[in-house]
This record gives sequence, structure tokens and C-alpha cells, in this order.
Amino acid sequence: VALHGLRLHARERRGNCPGEVLRPPGSEIAQRERCDARLRELVRLRQNVSWNLGRLLRLFADRRLHRELGFMSFSRYCRERLGLGARRAWLLIGLERRLVRLPGIAGAYRSGALSWVKASAVARVASEVSEQRWLRLAAAVTVRRLLEEVALAETGAAPRGPHGLDAE
Repeated sequence: VALHGLRLHARERRGNCPGEVLRPPGSEIAQRERCDARLRELVRLRQNVSWNLGRLLRLFADRRLHRELGFMSFSRYCRERLGLGARRAWLLIGLERRLVRLPGIAGAYRSGALSWVKASAVARVASEVSEQRWLRLAAAVTVRRLLEEVALAETGAAPRGPHGLDAE
């Protein structure tokens, strides 16, 4: 089977990684590790795109450039021109605005070290003083646990457990 100039083997047609990842000789474990590494690389790239999209959307919205292009609303511009839901656009803009004062979190998000969900969560509660502690926590726990810790912080409760915010 040919796909964009690649010839795929039978096992690749069943849903495994593309040929350029699986063809090199090596054990099945090595092949899985290469596939995993490529997937993580793509996620980091996607994060970088989201970071850039948030920055550009903020500038576009702040300057109301959609009107200069003939769109009555920013939401309509996002939907019709970008294929992006207005809610997602405003969430990206909100995150971008919060990250202006949190350069460590912004850098981790931009590089893909921190997912959009984690960056968005910690940006709600982090300050210039607590930013590095929140970054360490975000790197050490699952999204679910991080969201629980953020919810606790928003209510004023102290973090809990071995990976809590004050754990060193």
C-alpha cells in the first residue's frame, strides 16, 4: 500500500507507526521506543503551535484586525477563517495573557515540556514567587492530580501529599 510516497508493510497497515519509524533494523522494543519518541516529539511540536497560536490570536483580537478583514466578530473570523472554535481561541488568548507574568511556565509550555492543560491550570494560581514550585509539581504529577492541587489552591487550602506544592 502506498501512502504519500511511502510503501507500508502489512503490520504498518494495521495501525502501527509509519514506515520510516519501524523499518530500521532492531528489536521490537527499540521500534516501540522510536515510535514513542516520535509521538512525544509531535506532541511537543503541537504545543509550540498552540503557544504561537495563542500569541497571534491575542494580538489579532486586541487590535480587532478581524474587522479590517470584513468579519463582524472575532468569533466568526476564528470559525470561518481558521476553523477554530471561539471558545478554544479565547482560552488560548487567556492563557497567553496570564503567561506574560510567568516566564518559566511560558517557556515550558512553548517548548512542549508542559501541556496546554497543565499550563492553563497552573497559570490560574501561580505567581512570580510560586512559579517554580508549580512547575516542579506539574512535572511530577498527572494532569488529574495537578487539577486537584490547583482546585485546592484556588480555595486557599494547603497542598497535600508527597508531591504537594511545598514538597522539595
